[in-house]
Amino acid sequence: MSINTKTLCTLLDQAETVVWSIKDGVSTISDRHVLVRFKGIPREVLSVLYSIFFRVPEEGKPLMAGEGEIKEVNIGTLPDITEATMTGKVTEYLKECSPWDRDEKLLARVIQLGDRYVLVQEKYVQLTTDRNVVGFKEDESLIFLGDGEISILPVRVFDGSVQIEMSEIIEYFGQ
Repeated sequence: MSINTKTLCTLLDQAETVVWSIKDGVSTISDRHVLVRFKGIPREVLSVLYSIFFRVPEEGKPLMAGEGEIKEVNIGTLPDITEATMTGKVTEYLKECSPWDRDEKLLARVIQLGDRYVLVQEKYVQLTTDRNVVGFKEDESLIFLGDGEISILPVRVFDGSVQIEMSEIIEYFGQ
């Protein structure tokens, strides 16, 4: 799987908060909605990270940039792709939604995960052309694209409308 570094650089430039950590030689970069892992950071991504942090984090000491400051932070561990129990795929369906009861609209890609549907911001799905997904049974848990190099939090939609709407669409149009 390859990561679309141009899209990642754009997302990092637009992010309000960026966290960068290095553990066992693997760099983890997150904007708190998507997390990307690299064993070797591509030059263009490294350039953007330098422009945000002005330095490389020490092994095991994550840095967070946001609200005009850079500081060391403690971060917990996230589930690993090997713990994921459900497989799925990125569908061709897009949905405009307004999460968190805000006026802003965002474009979300519909992901089929087992027998349910979740929404993921389209800008994060654009980080790769890989359309295979693995995840967990619990709603609003991490979704992994590819070999786990990209982890995404789904959009929170609380009314259950996505399940009903997507079931009707799939039934009518097919997969």
